[in-house]
Amino acid sequence: RDLKNPKTDDEKAKLLLSKGKLLLDLGKYDQAISSLSAIPALKSNHVNQSEWNLYLGKAYIGKNEYAKAIPHLNLSEKLDKTYNPERKKLVVQSLVAEREYYPALATLTKTYTKGNQKKDEFYFETAAK
Repeated sequence: RDLKNPKTDDEKAKLLLSKGKLLLDLGKYDQAISSLSAIPALKSNHVNQSEWNLYLGKAYIGKNEYAKAIPHLNLSEKLDKTYNPERKKLVVQSLVAEREYYPALATLTKTYTKGNQKKDEFYFETAAK
C-alpha cells in the first residue's frame, strides 16, 4: 500500500488520524488540529469518532483553549461508553479552567459511586487539583 498517495478517502482519514495523534504526542498542537480538522471534509472517513474527538480535545487543551476542548471530550465520551478516567479528568479540568464549576462538580458526582475504589480515587484525585 502506498502511504504517500492513499487511494481512498478512508485511507486518507486513517493516515490523518495517525498523523494528528503523532503531532499531539510531540506537542505540536496547531499542526495536530490542522491534520485532525481535515478528516471531516473527506467524503468517506470511517475513523473512530470517539478517538478523533478525544485527540482534538487534547490538542485544544494543549493550546489552553478549554472551551473548544470540552465539546470534543464530551462527544468522545458519549460515543464511547467505556469508562476512561483520563478522558474524565480532561473534561473536569477543562470545565474548571473555564470556571464552569457546577458542570465540573456534576461530572465528578456522576463518576463517583460508593464501593468502587478506582472511581473513588479518581473523584478525590481530580477534586483535589
